[in-house]
Amino acid sequence: MLTTKKRTGCVLAMYLLIPIAGLQISAQTPARSSEQLWTEIKNYVRDGRAEILREGKRYDRDEQERLLRKRRKQAEDYAKEIAARKGLEADDYFYLGMLYDACEKFEEAQAATRKYLELAPRDTAHFKIQSVKNAIVVFAARTKDFDLMESMFEDWLKGETTEADRQELEHVMAVYLYKGKEYEKSVRYAESAWEGAKNAPARNLAERRKKDKFYGDLVEVLAAAYRKSDRKDDALRLLAEGRAMSFTIPSANLYRKVMTLVEGWRISERKLMEQLESFPASGPAPELSIEEWIGEEAGSLEGLRGKVVLIDFWYTWCGPCISTFPRLRGWHKKYGPEGLVVIGVTGYEGGKDGQRMTKLQEQEFLEEFKQKFKLPYSFALQDVGRSSEAEYGVGAYPTTVLIDRNGVIRYIGIGAGREENENLGDMIKKLVREESAALE
Repeated sequence: MLTTKKRTGCVLAMYLLIPIAGLQISAQTPARSSEQLWTEIKNYVRDGRAEILREGKRYDRDEQERLLRKRRKQAEDYAKEIAARKGLEADDYFYLGMLYDACEKFEEAQAATRKYLELAPRDTAHFKIQSVKNAIVVFAARTKDFDLMESMFEDWLKGETTEADRQELEHVMAVYLYKGKEYEKSVRYAESAWEGAKNAPARNLAERRKKDKFYGDLVEVLAAAYRKSDRKDDALRLLAEGRAMSFTIPSANLYRKVMTLVEGWRISERKLMEQLESFPASGPAPELSIEEWIGEEAGSLEGLRGKVVLIDFWYTWCGPCISTFPRLRGWHKKYGPEGLVVIGVTGYEGGKDGQRMTKLQEQEFLEEFKQKFKLPYSFALQDVGRSSEAEYGVGAYPTTVLIDRNGVIRYIGIGAGREENENLGDMIKKLVREESAALE
């Protein structure tokens, strides 16, 4: 039998449990808003990466793919949660559309964002309405609802837009119209984007690199649409223009995209070269940013005017790069007396064969490397603060840039193949025989 003291304690404990239980019920976490759910998904990969790095783990492509898969699944779950709620308001539909987009349910995304436009208050910020219309154009393109895509695009154009946004949207429409076999319409939008992009030059290096990728994407879809529209001459001229622009920007990446298309479609390079004559020559090539010379200093490009300059971008770990050394030695020996200057350009790698190195140690290694491969010409280490590769849009190795006596890029070569070797050799032979002329 319990004593009075114990009974009192039990009773007190029983009574104390009642308000505690009540507090637990009232303190249940309320459902998060649709905006909070979308914010989590928007930052999902960034936050996941930060957590992986905090744990001292390696963040690589596999981890990124894993996070992206989890993000898609989480976005789908959150979209279902919001869609099941009652009394959704305009902003709920906006974030629901973004969640559907994140899990790649584009028809549902299109329906949700259109519902947002119906319910959005009149005082909604103009830029938000414009961004939703932009998104609907993309969703409609992806679902091949081309009538809605074009009508919403025209509606979007009535508001405030930027030329860059218009070009991006026209490119997206051109791509999906091409996939939908609407080739004439694809040409119309791709041509508009192409002309707009050409008439708005990049203002700095970062914009140049972004823009030359955009050029490459546009050249691909427009040339393909021309060919499907039985306009092969227009496709050839476009490819020639893209190739000429790759020298002007300059961009080895754009050059590679153009020449990949040329080879894939088995277009005669001779015909392409004939078209090049109709495009104006580019201005002087960008100056190299060099931190250290290995061998005798070759000097600046401006100081080499009157010479033909072959710049070879390479790395010691690149097998194809090393395989080109014999031909470079041969050209140096054969055409050096006629004014050819070969300059190898590489960069600091931080070490060799798993062993870390200081800059000084790496320079010593390259001195030995130069002797080992009997390289008679100078090569240079790029300035780590301003990459020459970035200036020339280099994305593959080896990449060769050939500059004429006036300082103008006349050829870009990528790779170490036989045909590339022949084309580059022919161009060197042509340029060393040309006379120098003052640039206008």
